[in-house]
Parts: sequence; structure tokens; C-alpha cells
Amino acid sequence: MADLDSLSTKISTNVSKHQLPPASLNDTAYLDVLHRSTSVNVGAFLSTLAYGVPADSVDPPEGALELVDHIACNPEGLPTLLRIYRLGAAESWQQFATYLGENVHDAATLAKLVLVASEHLNTYADHVVQCLSERWGERSREAARSGRRREAVLRALLAGENVDADELAHPLDRFHVAIALRRCANTATALA
Repeated sequence: MADLDSLSTKISTNVSKHQLPPASLNDTAYLDVLHRSTSVNVGAFLSTLAYGVPADSVDPPEGALELVDHIACNPEGLPTLLRIYRLGAAESWQQFATYLGENVHDAATLAKLVLVASEHLNTYADHVVQCLSERWGERSREAARSGRRREAVLRALLAGENVDADELAHPLDRFHVAIALRRCANTATALA
């Protein structure tokens, strides 16, 4: 646990080399959320392993599924998210195996530790992915409802109604483009 931050940095950095940021995150934000998510996942894995707690008996800690919240509005985000978690689990195993190999010098003890750690990591990763899938469903439904609300607010703005800008649920400090088309009852008049 003393090496948790450096371990998480190695894992998240290596994952980011193999998976570009999702469209909803810039490079800096992606590395930041990836590092935080990795850190809490690795911490949970090591804690449950150290205390003999079954890896699938606890909910993932706060922040472990943070990536879901950032990319749930992207329809192609789920495969990206699953790939990030798969790469994270593989990279975590590489780091743990290296650590054990460098610090455990008895072959029999090393073999036992590798088997226990491997089984625990696989169980933890399976459990997190199941939780991730459930959360994905919740977040994507929320994003869809928010999108429908946003469309209604935009229609109200176009109609000249007063609306609360917070209802747009859009970061107004980012650049965006809005295109509005007005439908006319009489197309010939509209074209004239």
C-alpha cells in the first residue's frame, strides 16, 4: 500500500498508451480520472487481498467506476470503457507479478502468492465489470433523459421563452455550436 500512488501511476500511464481518451474527455482529464479510478481499484484489490475479504463481497469503492460517469453519454463508450478496465487489470497483474518476483525469494511461497493474487484479481475484476455494466445502464438512461430535457429547453429558447440555463445540463464554458431551423407551414412562402 505504501507504493499505491506510484503503482497506480504506472498502471494508468501504460493503459493510456494503449487506449486513447474517450471523446468526452481531453487528454489531461482522461489521465486524471484514469489515475483516480486506478488508484481506488488497486487500493480495494490490495485491501481485500490483505485482509482475506472475498473480492466479490464488497461494492467497488467510491471513484472506482468514475470513468462510467464521464463517458456514459457516448454510445460507443461501453466497449472503450470495458477495454480500459481489461487493460487496467492486465497491467495491474504485470505490476503485481513483478513486485512479487522481486520481493519473494522462496519459489514455493512465490508460487502460492501468485496463484492467490491471480485468483483474487480476476474475481475482483469480474465483480467490478459487473458493477460497471449496471452503472453504465443507469448512467446512459440518465444521459438519454437529460438529452430529451435539453431538447425541450432548446425548443423553449427558440420559441422566445425564458428558461434557466442550468436546465441545459451543458458546460457553458465550453465552445459549442447551435443550429436552429424554423419549419414553415407554407413551404412555397418560405422559399420565396
